[in-house]
Amino acid sequence: MAFNFLFGKKSSGLTPYQGDKRRFGEYKCPQCSREWKSAYSWANMGQECKTCNINVYPHTQEALLYNGESDPNKPHLSHLCEKCKKYGNCKGF
Repeated sequence: MAFNFLFGKKSSGLTPYQGDKRRFGEYKCPQCSREWKSAYSWANMGQECKTCNINVYPHTQEALLYNGESDPNKPHLSHLCEKCKKYGNCKGF
């Protein structure tokens, strides 16, 4: 169960955010401790760790606001995105 920071209670989803919009997510691989951030984070969808090749769910998800941490020109790594793998493309959602 994920912790819902908006209401302070547990949600039944795999991620903190349970809506239908794209979010800015922070990830940490439980196997190798590699950390990364992504502006393509979705409810109940993970991203594959480049090192371990396992699906990792975000531990935080926030509204998309440019905070200077992400590069808007950085390409989306769709081959690591669970939603892209499942639907062919997550950008159309």
